[in-house]
Amino acid sequence: MDQSPNHSTPVFAGFDLGTSGARISIIESSPTCGGGFREIYTNSITWKDCVDGNSSKDNNSDGDGEGRYDNPNSWWIAIENLLEGCCNHRSNIASICVSGTSASCLIVDRTTLEVKRNPRMYDYDIITSSSSSSSSDNNNNNNNNNNNDNGHIGLRASELLQKYLPSKHTARANTSSFAKLIKWILESPLQTNEKLCHQSDYISSKLLFSTTATAVNDNDNDNNEKRKEGVGMQMQIQSDWHNCLKLGYDVRNQCWPSSNTNNNWMELCLRESIFPTTVVSPGFPIGTINECVAEKLGLSKDVIIIAGTTDSNAAFFAAAASDLGIRIPYGTAVTSLGSTTAIKFLSKTYVEDSSLGVYSHRFPSRKVFSTTTTANNNNDNDENEEQEAWLVGGASNVGCAVFRALNFTDDELQSRSMDIDPTTDSESYLRYKYYPLLPNKIGERFPIADSTKQSVLEPIPDSGDRTEYLKGLFQSISEVERKGYDVLRDLGSNPSFPTRIMTSGGGSRNTVWISLRQRIMNSNNNNNINNMAGIDDTTDKIEVQTAEHAEASYGAALLAAAGFRVQKSKT
Repeated sequence: MDQSPNHSTPVFAGFDLGTSGARISIIESSPTCGGGFREIYTNSITWKDCVDGNSSKDNNSDGDGEGRYDNPNSWWIAIENLLEGCCNHRSNIASICVSGTSASCLIVDRTTLEVKRNPRMYDYDIITSSSSSSSSDNNNNNNNNNNNDNGHIGLRASELLQKYLPSKHTARANTSSFAKLIKWILESPLQTNEKLCHQSDYISSKLLFSTTATAVNDNDNDNNEKRKEGVGMQMQIQSDWHNCLKLGYDVRNQCWPSSNTNNNWMELCLRESIFPTTVVSPGFPIGTINECVAEKLGLSKDVIIIAGTTDSNAAFFAAAASDLGIRIPYGTAVTSLGSTTAIKFLSKTYVEDSSLGVYSHRFPSRKVFSTTTTANNNNDNDENEEQEAWLVGGASNVGCAVFRALNFTDDELQSRSMDIDPTTDSESYLRYKYYPLLPNKIGERFPIADSTKQSVLEPIPDSGDRTEYLKGLFQSISEVERKGYDVLRDLGSNPSFPTRIMTSGGGSRNTVWISLRQRIMNSNNNNNINNMAGIDDTTDKIEVQTAEHAEASYGAALLAAAGFRVQKSKT
C-alpha cells in the first residue's frame, strides 16, 4: 500500500523486526479518523532476502546466500531496503520507532557497536540451545568455548537464576535476556567495553551513531569531524521498559535491582555496566538521527529516534489504539488467534505469576499514550501521570494451528463456518470437552500450568459431522480464552474483566467465530464477573471485534507519532 504523500505533513515510521522478516508502516495524522492516524505506506521483506551482495562470505548469511533472523547485518539491511522502497515518503519522516522480538539480545562494543557476542534470540533456551549454533559468540575470546559442555553451562546458569531471583520473577525463565547474559558470563568473563542491548536497541543505536569509522584519536586532525559523526565515542545504549523486563529491570520502581552480598551475579553485571545506560518509557524520544546515517538513508537530519518496544506489545498498540489515536481505555484487551492464543489486557494493577507465564509490562508514560476509564467518555482521561497502568497477559498453546493439523482447508473453514449458529453451544464440546492442543503436543502453560496436559480432539461427532466438530473446536478455544481472562482476574487485574476485546491473527477474520466468542464472554456463567467489572448484564457490554490494524510495525509507528508529540511539547 502506498498513498500519495502530502509534502507539508510530517509522517511517522515504525519498523518491526519479526520472526520471519521485517516490516515498515508509515502513518500520518488523519482528522477523519477522530484524531487518530491512517497508514499511508507499508511493506515487508523476508530475512532470507536481507543479504549484502558484498558480504556473502561473512556471517550475514547462513552459507546458502540467505540472510538470517538472528544476524544484525540482516536487520540493518532490512531497514535500508524498506526505506529505499518508500522513497516517496522518506523526506517527510519525522520520527522512527523500532520493535523487536522479546528477549532477543546481543553484546556489542560500546565505542563502535561492533558485535562482540552474536544474538541470542527470543527462542534461545540456555539449556537446550547450542552455544556452537549461529547464535553463539563470535569474539576471539570465546572461540575456545565451542567444545564446552553446553548443557552443563546452561544448567549452571539456570541454577543461579533459581537461587538468586525472586520466585515468580519473569527473568527466571530459561529464555529470558538475563538468563542469556548469565550464560554468556559463565562461558567467558565480560570485557571492559562490552554492552548488552536488545534487537530494537541495536537498530536505534545504529540510527543514532555512525559506525563507519574506527575509534577517535584525540590527536587526529579530523577529530572534530568524527565527533560530529558520533564515531568512536562512548555510546549511551538506551533501552525501554518492555525490552528490559526480562533482563531483570524493576518495572515497578523503574530501576535496576539493588545488588547485595548474596547476589554476586547481579553485582557483577552492575559493576561492569553491561546493562543499557538508560531505560525509558516506550515511545519516549531518545535522540536525533546521526547526520551521516540520515544522509546515507535519504532521511532528514532532524528525524527523532523513539524508544522501542517488543513485537507483541507493539501489536497490542496497533490493535487497541487503531480507532482511538493514542488513547486506550482501561479494560481494553487484545486476543491474538494465531497458531497459539495470546491475550493482553490493560489493567490498573500489576499482575505476575511466572508459573503460568503471566507477567505485566508497564504501560507507556502518559506523556506518550493516554488512558481512559471507559471507551465511551472521550473526556475521561486519567490526568495523574504517576498512576500505574499495566499490560498483563499470557499465552496458551492452543490455537488455530490445530485446524491445519486436522486437515481443515481455508475454503472448508469458510464454508462450514457459514452453517454454524453462534448463538448456541456446541453439543460436541459440551459432551467431550475438547482441548485443542496439537495432536503431538504435550503440555500447557496458560491458563493452566500442566506439563503433562494432552490434547483432547476426539471423539468426532456422530456421522463425521465436521461442521459440528468445527463448532466444538471454536468453542473450546474460546473457553480457553475466557479462562485466561478469569486467571488474570483471580490474580488481581483491574478492571476484573475486559470491556472490549480486539482480535488479531488469522482467527480474527472469521465473523461467525467472533460472534460465538462475544456470546461466551457475555454468557450467564460470566454474570458475576460482569458485575465486578461494572458491566450491565442485560446487554452484551463486552464487545468482541476484529482489529483494523494488527501489525507490530503499525504499533511502532504509533509510538513514533506519540514520541514526536512529546519532543515537540518540549520546544
